[in-house]
Amino acid sequence: MKNQILQILQSCPEEYKSGQELAERLECSRAAIWKSIQALQKQGVGIEAVPSKGYHLIPGQDWMTVSGIVEHLQPHFQDRPLTVLSSVDSTNKQLKERANRGEGEQILVAEHQTTGRGRMQRVFFSPQQTGVYFSILLSPKDWQLQECAQLTTMAAVAACRAIERVCGKEVQIKWVNDLLLNGKKVCGILTEGVLDMENGRLSHAIVGVGMNVYAPQGGFPETLQPIAGYLMEQPEPNIKNRLVAEFLNEFFSFYEGDKQAHAKEYRARSGVLGQEVNLHTASGVKQATVLDIDKDCRLVVQYPDGTQEVFQSGEITLRLSKEE
Repeated sequence: MKNQILQILQSCPEEYKSGQELAERLECSRAAIWKSIQALQKQGVGIEAVPSKGYHLIPGQDWMTVSGIVEHLQPHFQDRPLTVLSSVDSTNKQLKERANRGEGEQILVAEHQTTGRGRMQRVFFSPQQTGVYFSILLSPKDWQLQECAQLTTMAAVAACRAIERVCGKEVQIKWVNDLLLNGKKVCGILTEGVLDMENGRLSHAIVGVGMNVYAPQGGFPETLQPIAGYLMEQPEPNIKNRLVAEFLNEFFSFYEGDKQAHAKEYRARSGVLGQEVNLHTASGVKQATVLDIDKDCRLVVQYPDGTQEVFQSGEITLRLSKEE
């Protein structure tokens, strides 16, 4: 009910909606409406209650709406199913469940995730009013499972372009799925694929994106303070809507076109070329130097003994010095 109320108020921000009107529309009691309004206010949603008028969102907040996102989408992308919720457990998890029910391609956007996660099952900090968290359910045709990595790199370039266009900030890519601003992570990407066992191809894939748009109230948790950053100092209306829309415009242009059209830009935006890194592999952590990112966005590294290796996926951390 909270999600439904917020969507109604978002759809007409200049109007007041009475408790009775909301109750009739949602087929519930006015007491249930009031309880949900209070819950939203406790979450930090600025809702003003005015006697004899009703409820409306306080101006100046950066809340997302379906109409606000669609307004900035290119016309040929506007018919894609899109849902915006105030809170979910995980946008990737929700779309995975929908895919298992046989639902088709769609986009799910949330203001808040209660159990957001990144790679290696790490928790992805997703507090209310801080960022944008969204996932795209795809049904790639004739894609092999190993090509799933291309969705991650497409998303990385799309996110870079969106952030620069909307926020005016130049970000770099830390291979393979993180975006950095001034050395701190402002965006993470998690791509998950499901294999069709009959033909060895992807039956569907889910691309999840989380962007830290604003600093969270009270700051980041202590463990994240050295590594987490944000894009904007102060809330500005419509920033989140535009970020999601610009990302979708760029991503779907890549997805529906040449699979490698983004590779050159991915390499150019890399923040790890020539860097000393710790490479985390199944056999342990190895020290290496990043030599290149090839045309397939794979990482080319050289070990201290001079041998080289190419990685399609994995995780690296930058080393502050060769002795580290």
